[in-house]
Amino acid sequence: MGSTVKIGLIADTHIPTRARKLPDRVFEIFNDTDHIIHAGDYVKYSVIEELQKIAPVTGCFGNMDPTILKRKLSKIAILKMDNRVIKVIHDLGWGSHVKELQKEGQVDVIVYGHTHRSSVKKEKDLLLINPGSATNAFLSSSSIGILYLSPDNIDCEIIKLK
Repeated sequence: MGSTVKIGLIADTHIPTRARKLPDRVFEIFNDTDHIIHAGDYVKYSVIEELQKIAPVTGCFGNMDPTILKRKLSKIAILKMDNRVIKVIHDLGWGSHVKELQKEGQVDVIVYGHTHRSSVKKEKDLLLINPGSATNAFLSSSSIGILYLSPDNIDCEIIKLK
């Protein structure tokens, strides 16, 4: 691809149980993204439809998602972009999933949710990112993330919504 690919990261939207709709800032920040990753707990399928108006969406289901979403999505989603492999899982657990996901082959980035708290960690050549909750953060501000992929670099930023 040559140039930088910009991927929006979002999780734990919980629409409409914890918020009536996605914050307007999500659409402003994701406006020029090439792709969007959602790490589960949409709660309502319309969240996917709204995000697809901006860019293609890859995502997994979360523990609060209804059966209809669990039938349409998988527990672990895989996105291959710009010679990188990104795996998406809602609940990373206590680290056991990281080793499991790495055993399944090349993985450059793991995007996860569930905790409602943003986090970016680097473990050797693996980047672990939790964008936080876009609508209902615990003990922190609501947030989303942006992942930047270029031929020689992977970078990420967390953006607080409030």
